[in-house]
Amino acid sequence: MAEEGAKNGKKVFRSPNHPAFDLEEAISKAATVYEKEKRSPTTPKVIAKHLGYNQTTGPGGRAISGLRQYGLIEESGGHWRISDTGFAILHYPEDSKERRDAIKRAALSPTLFRELREQYPDALPSDETLTA
Repeated sequence: MAEEGAKNGKKVFRSPNHPAFDLEEAISKAATVYEKEKRSPTTPKVIAKHLGYNQTTGPGGRAISGLRQYGLIEESGGHWRISDTGFAILHYPEDSKERRDAIKRAALSPTLFRELREQYPDALPSDETLTA
């Protein structure tokens, strides 16, 4: 599952890209952005500022990337806004099918998580097996 590359003629394995935080934290961050912007498009710099970061690099960039990987924000023309998935999670009642479906979509949006689900449809194996 790790990406392969070549370095000095040798194979180099990199860890697959994944969000910097779990879905629960991502939803909390999306709620913060929604509280400030509703669904208005804005810049990544403004989103980072709403989340308590001064810039879109380092931790601020990882926060924005996590929201994007979970599908909670979407880009259009260089601006970002809360996505339909993010809106459904934030606004439908907790026991609604729409919210449950949106949470499932978000949980499987990161490429790594989707690939793991496809490879192990019944249940995830141990951490040791995943690491190997």
